Amino acid sequence: MSDQSAHTQLTSRKLSRAQRLAGWLLAMLTAAVVAGYWLFNSSAGLQLTLTSISRLSSGTIQFDGVDGTLLDLSIDTIHMNRDEYVLTVRDIRATWDPSQLLQKRIHIRRLSAASVQIQLLPAPVEQARPTLPDSLRLPVEVVLDALKVDTVHVTPANEDHPEDMMTDLALSLQSDGNHHRLTNLHALTRWGAVHAQAQLEGDAPYGLSGQIDLSGPPPWENTRAVVSGNLEQMIIQMTGKQPGATAKLDARLRPFSANPLAQLDIDAEQLNPASFFPDLPTASLAVSAHLTSGSDEPLTGAIHIDNAAALPFNQGGMPFTHISAHAAISSNSLQLTDMHGKIGKDEAIHGNLIWHWQEQAGSAQVHVDQVNPQ
Repeated sequence: MSDQSAHTQLTSRKLSRAQRLAGWLLAMLTAAVVAGYWLFNSSAGLQLTLTSISRLSSGTIQFDGVDGTLLDLSIDTIHMNRDEYVLTVRDIRATWDPSQLLQKRIHIRRLSAASVQIQLLPAPVEQARPTLPDSLRLPVEVVLDALKVDTVHVTPANEDHPEDMMTDLALSLQSDGNHHRLTNLHALTRWGAVHAQAQLEGDAPYGLSGQIDLSGPPPWENTRAVVSGNLEQMIIQMTGKQPGATAKLDARLRPFSANPLAQLDIDAEQLNPASFFPDLPTASLAVSAHLTSGSDEPLTGAIHIDNAAALPFNQGGMPFTHISAHAAISSNSLQLTDMHGKIGKDEAIHGNLIWHWQEQAGSAQVHVDQVNPQ
């Protein structure tokens, strides 16, 4: 009898401990559900989350005029201060699906803003050369169904007046953590309507592909740029057409080297400078250029320009029939040496020229022979 009684008491104590454990687990689960519901469905939960983000950023990100919940939020203004720029985003609206977090997925259904303002700051005199990132992988999947921004303004460094860069910006984003895709980008710019799509890999050397199409009024109509390669060496092939004229540009970029532009090839036919800049004289130019550089060397090569519609300056034209030069382009300056210009079959000018980008100043040694200033 005593053995049976002891066994009964032991069993009872085990059941009691199991019941207490189950009760604690149920209480913790209930508390987590209640806390999660409060976090995602209350204004206080939204305020707590954004305050935490601001504190973690050491105050570089600030939120003003916060309303709604994490599920459906609105923010009057977001300020972000960085060494390179100051970003201000106004009238933000967002809706997303937090249940996807359980599947390591961030799904934003809609994100919109009335305006994005970017104030560029002066670059330091000495700045470190950028380096290739260690990884572009994301810890979670990200899906952004629709991003819409009404206007984008950029204010150059040391200037007070913003420039209108684009309006009606719309795009979609998708990433499985390693493969990132930009789709359905559309925006209106001063040059016309832009459509684009791109893909980027998350592992080095970060394979890249994309296409940008520009359609609009002359002279920027029917322009396409195709991007390929990777972030170590990028290839851009651009073609443009306007009535009676064509242009092709091939460039190789090394974004993380001292001289990012490694190669530039330009071939154009029947280009009229006055179509791009009305103050320039009219002409029909055939342009040919082939420039190359080493990793720490300037871009160098020959440039040839032929003019099939030469006219005197006083008739609104360009009198030169042929111009050639050897070019050297670096981050500091543009040098044109061994320049030669012809009017008809006779050489009219020859000499050298240098222009300094930062100082916005230059000098030239040019010899002029038998030129009528008209």
